[in-house]
Amino acid sequence: MEEVTVMRSTFVMSTPMIAHLFGLMLGIGCGRVTRSNGFSPDVEDVAERNTSNEFLSERDEVSHPSRPDSTIEMPTCWTPACPPLDCAQGGDQIFRNYYGPSEDFQAECNDGVLFAHWVVPWKCHSEDPGDFSYYDCSCHYECPNGCKESPSFSDQPIATGKDLVKYYCNDCTSDEDCEGRETWDSGCKPQWRCEDGVCAAHCTYEKPCAAEGWPSYPLIPLECCEGLVSSSCDAPDAQGQCQKCFSHTVCTKCNDGVCGPGENICNCPQDCKECGELGDFVCPPDRGCKCCNGFSPVRQCDIAGIGQCYCEDDNRYICIDCGDGVCGPFEQKCNCPQDCPDEHKCVETYKSECYLQSDGQNEDGIVTVEVEGHDLLITHDFVLLNCCLGTNICYLPMKQAILVREVKLGDTPCDCKCPFTIRARLEGIPSDVYVVSIYNEELERMVYSEVVSVP
Repeated sequence: MEEVTVMRSTFVMSTPMIAHLFGLMLGIGCGRVTRSNGFSPDVEDVAERNTSNEFLSERDEVSHPSRPDSTIEMPTCWTPACPPLDCAQGGDQIFRNYYGPSEDFQAECNDGVLFAHWVVPWKCHSEDPGDFSYYDCSCHYECPNGCKESPSFSDQPIATGKDLVKYYCNDCTSDEDCEGRETWDSGCKPQWRCEDGVCAAHCTYEKPCAAEGWPSYPLIPLECCEGLVSSSCDAPDAQGQCQKCFSHTVCTKCNDGVCGPGENICNCPQDCKECGELGDFVCPPDRGCKCCNGFSPVRQCDIAGIGQCYCEDDNRYICIDCGDGVCGPFEQKCNCPQDCPDEHKCVETYKSECYLQSDGQNEDGIVTVEVEGHDLLITHDFVLLNCCLGTNICYLPMKQAILVREVKLGDTPCDCKCPFTIRARLEGIPSDVYVVSIYNEELERMVYSEVVSVP
């Protein structure tokens, strides 16, 4: 990264700004006010500056022969006021543009303390153009990292207290002072160093890489991104026959068990099965994949919410028995709406007879969820429910979430409660990691929520 060095130079001051523009100076760090044109200085003010800094007291004695020797005090006069002593407190306020030391602006930094002194012109509305009175202002600031050895100015003027600090105070004294800063270059990974009191970013850039499914050509070779392997570009033709390809390679996740982007039955047969069984993920039919035993390859879309579907990957197809009129295993509204018109799937539910005694647990009972292949077996023991109501289990199969609801059946409850066991099997859950949550309508609360992995 190129370091910006501020060069020392001297510029001639421009004509003072007119009075209404100087109203912007309020809030800038500066010291006591002295009046050098027609007014007697406040003795106490001058004495305080003299004891705090000889540089400022010498500057106060400089005469300004070009300035008027008197002022006109009228009700229409507007008089500027000097802001606080701390320079940094005026960091965002404009007091005037100074392009370096001049008759109207002086500053120096010694032993870690910055002192600045400048002149603010002002005038009455009734005075002639150019007929100004002047205020002497000053401020000081303790530089946390000390003074610069050779402060210098650029073509940018000193207009704020922040500018004073920038030009006269060190930005840092060690590399640690620069850590955690950001650069304007989003691609830069900076290593910060303190160089001559200024924080400089030395940038390194990551080499571009080919993402999953991207080609890499010999004339423009790209390494595969981390976690990917280089596969051939062999692919099936319209008849499903593999054809050799030598023009490029493809970056894939071959051998992860999923037929992903850039993979097909020719360049990654271990992931892209030529014939998929029920619940298998296969590549799109145009890449040579198909399903066995009459199952259909359909694009896998997941339920994202009530009335919402999410189709993440164009290359992800699943083999199901869609179109038989039954919302079967691995089917749901978003991948087979003709068989599954509702988001929720209700399954056959077993409910025991009333136990005479409970096991001493609370009324929520004990919930266990077991994984058997691609099925989830849910068992809810000793749950305290109404004696005369039935229970059915329905669930919403979402991407990485299965929301189970123990639905109460009937509208004529009895005046008694018994502990029951409820059991149901959720068939055809695709391989993934899920948060399984179970809500009981009678208890009106969640009775189970755990992470379950389906291999």
